[in-house]
Amino acid sequence: MAPAFPEIDKIRYEGPESKNPLAFRWYNEEEVVEGKTMKDHLRFSVVYWHTFRGAGSDPFGPGTMVRPWEDGTDSVQNAQNRARVAFEFMEKLGAPYYAFHDRDIAPEGATLSDNPVSPAPGFTLGNAHVMAGVPAIFTALPAGLLPTRRAGRR
Repeated sequence: MAPAFPEIDKIRYEGPESKNPLAFRWYNEEEVVEGKTMKDHLRFSVVYWHTFRGAGSDPFGPGTMVRPWEDGTDSVQNAQNRARVAFEFMEKLGAPYYAFHDRDIAPEGATLSDNPVSPAPGFTLGNAHVMAGVPAIFTALPAGLLPTRRAGRR
């Protein structure tokens, strides 16, 4: 399948004088600050929902996002294409991590986990429990999951 962003190379550090709108001016992943590289200090992630699923709306108006790779369906093929585009984007941006909302990646057959803090559940598939990365949610979900956890070999 053709790349979604063929005209865009990996985003690189070019320094504060760069006129390139697709360059890092201040973030140099190799620069050492207090004994660690900026890449180690600043562990960037892309939030899947807000970047690839949300419509761009807010309390003041309707969505403005236009995503040419979307075909307007809820098909598996469209979801796979969206994921391909998302990971291409993250690779070009140099973001090694991503975050997501519950149903963005929950596989079919997963069991949703009750969340006492918000409407966003986690999910369980087998003995793998995926929980929201929001600290208040993350600390609340394990309490409900611990009684259901199967012990592994020690």
